[in-house]
Amino acid sequence: MEPDMLKKLVNNLVPAHLRGDHFFVPAFLAIYRRFATLQQVLDLLFLRYPSFLPDSEEDQQNKRALSSILETWLLQYPGDFYQCPDMASLKQLMDYALLNLPDSDIILQVGRLRPNLEFAKRDPFQSG
Repeated sequence: MEPDMLKKLVNNLVPAHLRGDHFFVPAFLAIYRRFATLQQVLDLLFLRYPSFLPDSEEDQQNKRALSSILETWLLQYPGDFYQCPDMASLKQLMDYALLNLPDSDIILQVGRLRPNLEFAKRDPFQSG
């Protein structure tokens, strides 16, 4: 897939959510792995939404939509976050959420996911 097409798809996630399109976001989350990595999608999302102005209603709507999308992703596809051995994507998501989405459930979800990731990274033959 061409990079411009991926960017267009990622940039449509929040607007589709705001339009009430109940198909686009779930379909994207279900199939994006065929043409992109988790890191590529997160990078594009965070580039598109680097911050939110507190006095802008549009920004606050975008913030709520993005938070909902990311929460859904973490809940429905936690395995996506197991793919990165050094947890860079999960750390990036946590840093972004702490800075831009501090009232979201993302921080709690990442906290619940981290112990599972640590366990999944362990050598199965290592004691402890």
